[in-house]
Amino acid sequence: RKRLQSLAVENEGEGEKEGISIVSTHLCDQLRKELSFSLTRSQDQALEEILTDMAGPVPMLRLLQGDVGCGKTVVAALALLAAVGAGHQGALMAPTEVLANQHYKTLSDLLREMGPDAPKCEIITGNTKQKELKLIYEKIESGEISIVVGTTSLINENVKFKSLGLAVVDEQHRFGVNQRAKLLSKGGEPPHMLTMSATPIPRTLAMTKFGEMALSVIEEKPAGRLPIWTKVLDPPEHEVAFEAIQEETQRGGQAYVILRYVSDKDTEKNQTKGAEEEFERLKLKLPNVKFGLLHGQLSSEEKQTALDLFAVGETQCLVATSVVEVGVDVPNASLIVIDASGGGGSGGFGLAALHQLRGRVGRGSRQSRCFLLNTPNPDEDREERARDRLAVLEKTNDGFRVAESDLQLRGAGDLWGSKQSGNSVELFHASLATDLYLLESARKAAAELVAESEVDANESKSLPAPVLIALEKRAVVDVSLEAKF
Repeated sequence: RKRLQSLAVENEGEGEKEGISIVSTHLCDQLRKELSFSLTRSQDQALEEILTDMAGPVPMLRLLQGDVGCGKTVVAALALLAAVGAGHQGALMAPTEVLANQHYKTLSDLLREMGPDAPKCEIITGNTKQKELKLIYEKIESGEISIVVGTTSLINENVKFKSLGLAVVDEQHRFGVNQRAKLLSKGGEPPHMLTMSATPIPRTLAMTKFGEMALSVIEEKPAGRLPIWTKVLDPPEHEVAFEAIQEETQRGGQAYVILRYVSDKDTEKNQTKGAEEEFERLKLKLPNVKFGLLHGQLSSEEKQTALDLFAVGETQCLVATSVVEVGVDVPNASLIVIDASGGGGSGGFGLAALHQLRGRVGRGSRQSRCFLLNTPNPDEDREERARDRLAVLEKTNDGFRVAESDLQLRGAGDLWGSKQSGNSVELFHASLATDLYLLESARKAAAELVAESEVDANESKSLPAPVLIALEKRAVVDVSLEAKF
């Protein structure tokens, strides 16, 4: 994080240097007029916060957090257009080719609404042909391409921007600090950075672990979205889920069947099934349903073909691994069956991952359902804990409530290390699980203390980004660092 902050304030070896101030929003406003829907209140607020940051001299470092399907990509697209409208370029980096392709399609569809003079958008992945890459590189460097979407191919040394104004990183927790910093270094002047996460983070953890970032939260989903009905099924009831696949596809809907492993050979102690074997079994069990198969070991072409066939409705039920966790948007899909056997009652999937997978449905007007197939654990204590976790998904569709419940059930883990569960975080009095109000009050008090202090911002570049921003906005200058401390 320190490296990200230093890149946001200084350009390599060039001393102190202000970032890019983006105040023009005419392209952003143009797209909003063309949209067939209105932004939600949360989207409006998040966009306002982002544009306010981008208008200032300090490079933005903001985390945009929102539940599955809440419309983060539209907000990011509008921010990218603000950068383009001010004469700069934008980049959107995603961790997987599937997600990058989905973002490219979404952005292309949005830009198409603006007519033939819309900014040009292009995509770069590891499977882009070399002949095409050379031409794309040239157009990026000349500024002809305004917005570039890609995987880590974006940080290739051959990618040179004419003027990078905004870097957007989706699923930011899947990238290392060095990768994000390398993307920022592509700008001649320090660009603004917007990171996004669809994996709900409890607000207490967000305020501590990501304290150096400003935080925007989209709390609502677009109008017309119905809650997803969720049910945990034990072995005697598993057949209910497969009968539902037959019924749903006959009514014109589509379905997913999700498994953790590609093959039975990969499973642990035969507690769960593999996608390849389940694909073959279901084809025999439900011969009237057209099945497709998708997993990470397929080639890029095979993955894209499987997704395309499902998107156009030729495939009625897609048997897949968690490769579909993010980046797959098929509004007609209205049923998902997830094998949550083994792995402590979640099929090896974390509670947040199960919520993400559930979010593959419920994106259209159809009432959607989710079945979680559970196989009871012979260890009664483990089974009770597993049941408590799965019951959270039965009770709520709110990703933030899921995350808070997960925090209480399994602990916070290490804030600064790699451990992601357990009660290893020791605070003298406060509890990360219950003292949200205390953390919010402490953060507000700290901000007020900074605002009232006489710290010289020009002598304090090692401070966290939000503190630097607070200092930049004050009118106090020419006072030494020791003045009040």
